[in-house]
Amino acid sequence: MTRDLFSAFETLLQFDAVTNVLTSGGKPSVLQAEATIARLVERAVGTRCTVLAGAGLTVDALASFVASTGVRAVHFGSGVRVDGKMLAPVDEERVRRVRGLLDAPD
Repeated sequence: MTRDLFSAFETLLQFDAVTNVLTSGGKPSVLQAEATIARLVERAVGTRCTVLAGAGLTVDALASFVASTGVRAVHFGSGVRVDGKMLAPVDEERVRRVRGLLDAPD
């Protein structure tokens, strides 16, 4: 958590060891922060750092989220679990769908 997401991201970009930044874009769900995620992804171009978007993402919303933000790395929790329950087993078919959507040509 941070008061200024963009300033914090700039700071992280100064460290060679930071190659991924997991973020919800400052919102409870990345789906509420698409513009912010898109700005972070754009800022990360040409750096060694990847924006890893996560929180509240669903398989059904992934294609439009990727299209609107340009993000290429995502984190799923309950979104890929049986019945969407955090403590349930991972649903392999949902994971395959996510991988297919991320691997699809632009």
